[in-house]
Amino acid sequence: MAQVQQQMHQQQQVATRRRITEQELMAHDIKENEHDIYYSQRYYDDNYEYRHVSLPKLIARWIPQNTLLSEHEWRSYGIKQSQGWVHYMLHRPEPHILIFRREKNYQEKYAAQIQQQQQLQQQVQQEGKVKLGGLAG
Repeated sequence: MAQVQQQMHQQQQVATRRRITEQELMAHDIKENEHDIYYSQRYYDDNYEYRHVSLPKLIARWIPQNTLLSEHEWRSYGIKQSQGWVHYMLHRPEPHILIFRREKNYQEKYAAQIQQQQQLQQQVQQEGKVKLGGLAG
C-alpha cells in the first residue's frame, strides 16, 4: 500500500511539472501495471464458464464505480482475454475485482465466426500496411 501511495505521489509531482493530462496518466498506469493483472482459473456451471480478474490498484482507480464494462471498455484497461467474455457482475466489497462469464463451450460453438473475424482483422491490417507503404515509397 505504501508503494502504491509513493507511486501516486511521484506521478502527481510529474504531472505538476509537465501538465500531464488524465488520459496520459491513465495510459501510463495501464502500460506500467498491466503485467500485474491477475486472471483466475475458469470455473463452470451447467450454462456458463466464469473467471474473475483482479486489477492492480493503479489501474483499478480508473475504473468507473458501480458500472458494468463493455468489452471495448475492459480491454482499454489492459485486460486481455479471448472472445466471448462479458463483465456481468460487480463485486462491491472489492471493486478492483471484475467478474466475467461466457457461454459454456463458446469457442467450439463459434469457432467459424471467430476465425472469420480474425481473418478480417488481418486483412484490414495488411491493407493498412499496403496503403501506408504506398505513401512512403
